[in-house]
Amino acid sequence: SLAPARRSGRSCRLQSPRCCHARGSRMAVRVGRFLGRGESGVRPAVPVYFYGAAREDGRPLAALRRSLGYFGGASRGEWSGLSEEMAAAMRALAPDVGPQEVDPRHGAAVVGAVPWVTNYNLLLTSVGLDQAELMSRCRRIARLTSARGGGLQAVETMALPHEMGVEVACNLLDTAATPAPHVRSRVVELAEAEGLNLESDYFTNKQPEEILAFVQDEELAAEGNIARENKKQKCT
Repeated sequence: SLAPARRSGRSCRLQSPRCCHARGSRMAVRVGRFLGRGESGVRPAVPVYFYGAAREDGRPLAALRRSLGYFGGASRGEWSGLSEEMAAAMRALAPDVGPQEVDPRHGAAVVGAVPWVTNYNLLLTSVGLDQAELMSRCRRIARLTSARGGGLQAVETMALPHEMGVEVACNLLDTAATPAPHVRSRVVELAEAEGLNLESDYFTNKQPEEILAFVQDEELAAEGNIARENKKQKCT
């Protein structure tokens, strides 16, 4: 799999989710080396590619995925297995750590540390269009929405097959620069021009505030358990 393992360190209580970036970069490298080493009889070693702050050049995740042929398979809905295209790309691009050859049984890993990325998807549908034409129109929409295609700042996009239509999947790299409602407005405008409908839109990962609140609750619960254990020991 080429799904990224993003690490950003512990949460610094309820401070900004960006506050642990330096710690996260060190942790990402440790995790990558751990995966690259493997453990005999327990887990296989896999090629590991670093991105973001885990590398000195700060290689973007999108650039790495593009180099490894990820987007070609993803656009066809191929989420598992090692295509010939990806195998050739991995042979051409040496991993940062781990085996130099990818084993199709185990795949490879990409590991990095970046500021928080919000995953936001919009499902587009149509009446009377076949899937190929719908995909073609949605790819145009995705391209014109993305920063790379001259669209919105700090937005990465791709069009993905969906059982009900096509998803315009977005990585929002900086929601202060481009919040989700701006992305929605852009996609709706482009979809209307293509004769398509916005069926639904949704976040596919938790928001930083949700995770930080969860961590705080867990820490408070742990502190409460420790306090109760200490009280019990004093009573005995």
